[in-house]
Amino acid sequence: MVAELVPAQGTDDLWRLTMEHSPVGMALVSPSGHVLTANIALCDMLGHDPDVLATLAVEDLTHPDDRADERRLVSRALAGEIDSYRTTRRFVRSDGVVVMGDLSVTLLRDPCGAPIHFISQVADLTERHAFVERLDAAEAAAEAERRTADEFVATVSHELRTPLAAALAHLELLDDSVGVGAEGHRQVVAARRNLRRLSHLVADLLLATRMSSGAVVDRYRVDVARLLAEAVDTAGLDAEVAGVRLESRHPASLVVVADGLRLRQVVDNLLDNAIAYSRAGGVVTVELSEVGDEGDSGLELVVADGGVGIEADDLDEVFGRFFRGANARRLHVPGTGLGLTVVRTIVEAHGGQVAIDSAPGHGTTVRVSIPR
Repeated sequence: MVAELVPAQGTDDLWRLTMEHSPVGMALVSPSGHVLTANIALCDMLGHDPDVLATLAVEDLTHPDDRADERRLVSRALAGEIDSYRTTRRFVRSDGVVVMGDLSVTLLRDPCGAPIHFISQVADLTERHAFVERLDAAEAAAEAERRTADEFVATVSHELRTPLAAALAHLELLDDSVGVGAEGHRQVVAARRNLRRLSHLVADLLLATRMSSGAVVDRYRVDVARLLAEAVDTAGLDAEVAGVRLESRHPASLVVVADGLRLRQVVDNLLDNAIAYSRAGGVVTVELSEVGDEGDSGLELVVADGGVGIEADDLDEVFGRFFRGANARRLHVPGTGLGLTVVRTIVEAHGGQVAIDSAPGHGTTVRVSIPR
């Protein structure tokens, strides 16, 4: 019976403590669809203060294209046809950004069968969804321009996509589990770091198959400041292991019309390089700013490190396909030599420019400029 799920008086404090500290977004929702209370994880995911979230209805938070399906499932639950449901749902943050969530909902009833409230749990799938979209977009482009050599890369990507996405999802859940000890957490972090590196490799290889005809970008409104913050947060795994500190400076919001997935690929590749060639105890700085005047504005991204730098003889070659410089070979830094090639291809497809300044022993600064 669903009524048995209602917390007894003696367990009410434990129930609220569990909800408050859960890494998964949780909320109690009235039968009419209004948020009664929500935990910090859900507030952070949706970008609302708790007091504000408690004034909203679930429909206000749900993507317009998903509202009809949500109403249908709620109606079935209230009618007694189902006790619970689980689905992938799109939500709209307070800043207008769409996030993906794995939504699980259970309806609690009193001993007489009258509805009390819904318990909703939302696991944030945005990072995993973006990862899958990135691979899908790269593979679709490679398929459109398939040549004999490209077919192999596309096939490998297709075979890797599903297990990689599943592995990332399981590792995210495992990393959030309170039952994982310090050693287990260390191993999970290492596995997530390696999967992240592999996902970048697959995406870079797929884009490389299309470079002969130029990268195709899908432009839409994207908040580059939020994109940058998410990329820096994800790169923190590699930085922590390398003993490198990440510092980022960016406006609260910087919206441009661009391909968000491709720009994320640019940021990921630049951060990977900066961390890989930094010394332990070093600092990698990332700065995003708006440049130009109102009629001719754009964004500027600067990623700088104080690492080993690039040899003068290699500077003119670093944007070449599969180029591996002297320091990469000497330090045995993993990679394909495609990172900066991909960066330049994407930036130029947006009508922008990328410049690099480096000196051996004094670090490297990469400056990306893209018109708004």
